[in-house]
Amino acid sequence: MTEAVRMRWLRIALIANGILALTFIPAAILIIIDLPLMQEGSPPAAALRWHPFNQAYEMMVLSF
Repeated sequence: MTEAVRMRWLRIALIANGILALTFIPAAILIIIDLPLMQEGSPPAAALRWHPFNQAYEMMVLSF
């Protein structure tokens, strides 16, 4: 594998990692702040929160 190919794969991996971070970090902030938008039973919470709801578990996972 040449240097150019390795750099191309590195660039793809970094872009994918950045996209994942930009989607996960706002959701994590909403959960940590515990806005009414993220309360149990709301549509965004159903997609972003762990089930069954356990706030201590969520805080533990988000701290990593």
